[in-house]
Amino acid sequence: MNLIKFKSKEILEDKLVADTVSIIQKLQKNQNSLFLLFSGGSTPKIFLQKLSNTAINWTNITISLADERLVDSKSEYSNGKFLFENLINRIKSDKPKFLPLVQDPKNEINNLLLLNQESLFSKKPDIIFLGMGNDGHFASLFPNDNNSEIGLNTNYNEILLNTNAPVHPEKRVSFSLNHIIKSTHLFLFCTGEEKLNIITNTTPKEELPIYNLLESRKNAISVYWAP
Repeated sequence: MNLIKFKSKEILEDKLVADTVSIIQKLQKNQNSLFLLFSGGSTPKIFLQKLSNTAINWTNITISLADERLVDSKSEYSNGKFLFENLINRIKSDKPKFLPLVQDPKNEINNLLLLNQESLFSKKPDIIFLGMGNDGHFASLFPNDNNSEIGLNTNYNEILLNTNAPVHPEKRVSFSLNHIIKSTHLFLFCTGEEKLNIITNTTPKEELPIYNLLESRKNAISVYWAP
């Protein structure tokens, strides 16, 4: 992995914004459309707000989420709602197209069937922004969850799957590891000494989901960390 340490979260955010703008502008010179995946949670909030104020041409960019809670789009737990409040609604120019990961919040099986009908989800992501929990989970691929273990297997070829979180709301939908690692550019954005210790543990005493990601991408993942 390419681990880059910053003195503060603010400096990290500014650098990640600058790098994102640069990558998007370079990709747009050769591609007619782009597909980006973002993560929810509190960590990327200011990053998203700063990104909304850049000169990115969002036309022909489609965005979605690396994972989502199986809740209504108006729920306080919705990652989609978070993304609209901190990125999409703040963009003053033409806005990107948004593909939600929840179409049927009351039925996880039917929701997955509906998502699988959207062909764009099978497109290789151009950029994915991931966070990590203190339990070593990323997206909604958790330790001690049978479904997550399936989704963490690089031989698992399905793009999306239902998983179960250890906290409310438990029902989640997530991109599989095998699809995540296909992304052209992959950023892991995290803060705090506890998470740094997890990432840099070269001889882990327990298998955490994040180690599957780091092992699969090796040097092709950019880890941005701040205290």
